[in-house]
Amino acid sequence: MLAEARDLEAAKIDVGWLSRRLNDISQAKQLLQDSCKLKEAKTRNLVVMETNKKELEELKEELAACIATCCVLQQRIHNKEDEFGIALSENEKIMQNFAALKSKVNSFLKKSLVNDLL
Repeated sequence: MLAEARDLEAAKIDVGWLSRRLNDISQAKQLLQDSCKLKEAKTRNLVVMETNKKELEELKEELAACIATCCVLQQRIHNKEDEFGIALSENEKIMQNFAALKSKVNSFLKKSLVNDLL
């Protein structure tokens, strides 16, 4: 139709209003097509957003579970460190007692059994 309007303009017939109207219609048609494409893109993007939102929530739940597990492990480590400290202290006491007993045994072995009887 634009071609026919140009032909009429070339023949010196005033159809400027028609050309403008046809341009407006052509632009409206293009806007409608663009609008449909945007609606389709919006629909696809909404699906992507929902998928991402669901995956994000799952990851947050997984992180919370990992944090809880880490807290439990930290407590177990703390408890084991306490147990190790107690065992280390007990070992030091045993070593002190052993050293004292060894000293007494050595002292006893160095003396003669009849030495104190005379």
